[in-house]
Amino acid sequence: MIQYNRIENALTFLLIVAFFILILDLAVSKGMYKICITFIKIIVSLQLLRVFFLYFTKKSTLFFTKGLLIAIAIPIILILLDLLSIDGISERYYIKNLKTAIFIILAIWMMPFEFKKNNSKLFFYSLLVLLLMASSANFIAVIVFSLHKFGLTSNPHYLALQAIIVIPISLYLLRFCPLIGKTIIASIVLMEFYLLMDSYSRTAWLAFIIASLICIPFLRFKARLWAASIIFFVPISVYYLGVLGIDDRLNDLIANLSKEERVTIWSDAIAMQQNSNLYQWLVGHGLGGFEQGFQTYSKYHGEVDFTTPHNFFIEVLYTSGLIGSLAIAIGECVFIYTLLRLWWKTSFDSQKVVILLIFVLFTTHFIHTFLTISFFTKQSIYFLSMLIGLGCYVMRRESFLINRE
Repeated sequence: MIQYNRIENALTFLLIVAFFILILDLAVSKGMYKICITFIKIIVSLQLLRVFFLYFTKKSTLFFTKGLLIAIAIPIILILLDLLSIDGISERYYIKNLKTAIFIILAIWMMPFEFKKNNSKLFFYSLLVLLLMASSANFIAVIVFSLHKFGLTSNPHYLALQAIIVIPISLYLLRFCPLIGKTIIASIVLMEFYLLMDSYSRTAWLAFIIASLICIPFLRFKARLWAASIIFFVPISVYYLGVLGIDDRLNDLIANLSKEERVTIWSDAIAMQQNSNLYQWLVGHGLGGFEQGFQTYSKYHGEVDFTTPHNFFIEVLYTSGLIGSLAIAIGECVFIYTLLRLWWKTSFDSQKVVILLIFVLFTTHFIHTFLTISFFTKQSIYFLSMLIGLGCYVMRRESFLINRE
């Protein structure tokens, strides 16, 4: 047992390294993610083999929770629906991302609790360095090399997604920091706010503000006042001062809301969906169906040919039908309900803070990706699976903390 604990600790260490490099690659887009995913799949497979071996030799019981089974069932359902598509239009990239999402959820969920406790300082400073590297890389790309709106990513919405994820995590880490750490976090937050404004992503601002408002009831009274003041004054100040043309962008949106490209794209996508037969309404046209079908209905051609309707519910409805859409909707509602229920029930402050962080990150991710990014791209589904995996981990950790008392 002692010998295996050492092996498990080594595997967990490699798994965390792979995750950190994967997250960094999502920020700088250098193609390292393929190696990281391979490591994650190998380590998770080894751990699963051990779990099943111990179960069949009657040395332990299977400890898969209902929440975990629901989480991994949803990508499996989407893959099976793709196989049932009569159109024969499939996209291996999307299927690969769905399979990877299962491994990411399992990898985070099965991490041993004692490992993080015994290596808390190393984990904290490694995470701090990771956030600093991701923020600095894109900040330098924008400021020094004039790669405005995109940074090192391939899409301004990916740059904005990084910002609205990094800022809440950085603020969460403040509670563990000495003075030097607080200075580093302050610089990370400032860089990410600049990148958020430079990305020109209005949906990211919308997601960030809504998530901030949602978290206010969960805070203590003084924290509520500070949060409410910041949420009120910062956007108004940015708009009034016209930082990076934010005022012009917002005025243009308000003046031309009915002509906004998303309105036309949604209209075209809904018209395309209405041509589906009953079977296609149920199981969809296949994971690669939207891009090919939309070219017939889209009014945007030439410089831009949209491959996503900027609304992942419409996208999933077309690719995976009502069954796939309901599976995702029910799964995400169950996830949020379970998180909030655990927040009310738990007596551990550490659990409450992490749950609130997950809730804020999930909200920002949902709103931003819902209105901008394809559900099946790695930037969307990898971060989503990490949040779901972390949620499952926190739910499992509750029982561990109760039994330890």
